Amino acid sequence: MRTSGLRGVTLLELLIVVVIIAILATIAVPGFQDLIRTNRVASQSNELVALITFARSEAIRRSTLIEVDLTAPTTESWDASVRVSAPVTPLRSTSNDGVELRDPPGLLIFNSRGYLFDPVSNAWQDQITFSLRHPRCTNLRQHRQIQVLPTGQINGTNVVCGD
Repeated sequence: MRTSGLRGVTLLELLIVVVIIAILATIAVPGFQDLIRTNRVASQSNELVALITFARSEAIRRSTLIEVDLTAPTTESWDASVRVSAPVTPLRSTSNDGVELRDPPGLLIFNSRGYLFDPVSNAWQDQITFSLRHPRCTNLRQHRQIQVLPTGQINGTNVVCGD
């Protein structure tokens, strides 16, 4: 009888393949974790900017005051909601996903022209700046500063983690 030319895999070959996979996994995991942190900050930042933009457009559309409440009992625990000022009617909300809110502005109020409004002085409010940061920030894209200008425009910039 003839034997076919097929051979099995030796134990040594199998161990070499397992060691190579382990080395590649050790190199890839930190980069993958960094990517996840970066995506979380980007996602939360985009969601918060969309929420603020929605509030501004609703203030213009409804021709009334619209509030964005950025409450943060701690930097790790925060949420944002959009509501009509009177009566207080929630329209849309979001909350954190492992991303810290730094320098929370509290209440953002947009008037019927889409400008930031200060009810105390009954005039435009100054620029508001706050930031979103991952607790284990390791690179430039894991800390994002958001500025809301008096005209209601929103600017987002990446900030160095230590700042």
